[in-house]
Amino acid sequence: MSERSSGTNVLVIDDESSILESLRILLRNEGFTPHVAHGGKQGLEQIESLSPDIVLTDVRMPNVDGIEVLSAVRKQDPTTPVILMDPPAEVAAAVPWAVVGSWSDPLALPSLIDAIAGPPTHLDGAC
Repeated sequence: MSERSSGTNVLVIDDESSILESLRILLRNEGFTPHVAHGGKQGLEQIESLSPDIVLTDVRMPNVDGIEVLSAVRKQDPTTPVILMDPPAEVAAAVPWAVVGSWSDPLALPSLIDAIAGPPTHLDGAC
């Protein structure tokens, strides 16, 4: 467990329950305080009520997608790091990566933990 991760509130937003549960377990084991939201709509509600330290969100979700989540986080607190999971190429070209990261390799969990624990940066789990 990293000292810098202790007590850090991480909001994970995804429309797949298995991913939410896996990331909840992983983050808890690494010393983070994970909160999960099933889908973008629930994520928006939790952003307002929780004011998370970090947001980890899927991009492709029905109704409210990850870009809408990113926009809501930026409105609430522009300094909150946001990590977009598996962004499609057209989104990657449009998003200012200086303010968010991306994570696309499900086998690269150590890089995801490093991304959450470290400063915001452009990440690519495939590297």
